[in-house]
Amino acid sequence: MSASNWTPPRPDRIVHRAMQAVAERLGGGTTPWIDRMAAQDLLRDIWPDRTAEKSLLEALVGEGLLAEAIDPDATGPQDVVAMAFERLGHHLLVREATSALAGPDDVRRAFASGSLRHLLGLDDLPDPGLLEALSVILGHRGMELTDFRDEVGECPSPRRRSPSPGARL
Repeated sequence: MSASNWTPPRPDRIVHRAMQAVAERLGGGTTPWIDRMAAQDLLRDIWPDRTAEKSLLEALVGEGLLAEAIDPDATGPQDVVAMAFERLGHHLLVREATSALAGPDDVRRAFASGSLRHLLGLDDLPDPGLLEALSVILGHRGMELTDFRDEVGECPSPRRRSPSPGARL
């Protein structure tokens, strides 16, 4: 078969859907990781696996998109899963958190309600990676992060938070 006759199959975007699902779950939590069993269940809805070698979670870990670690705060050993690349994770989290924000008024409401404020860590230690991701995403929507300085208010200087388990430094 020549290359000109070959047409790729219709993409089912399994990896995209999987990473988005993990980002959604991470965005709804308070830690930069989720329990490994919860991740397995979440991803099984996207790609049903019958054996470990066909597991979507194992494939994403094997390809370096997700990382496995031990929750440092657990009382006993607890396997967790996190985004392997913090920048990718930041952009997926912020994209998900702002997906329903169509304009400046929506962004202002999200800062006022606390959801966006909490995600970015504005009342504690702002995460520079999340702020960068928000700046990029707002820029694609014709807005600038500085447009919201009244809503952001005074906050501590951004400092790098502790890396997520398995994060590459």
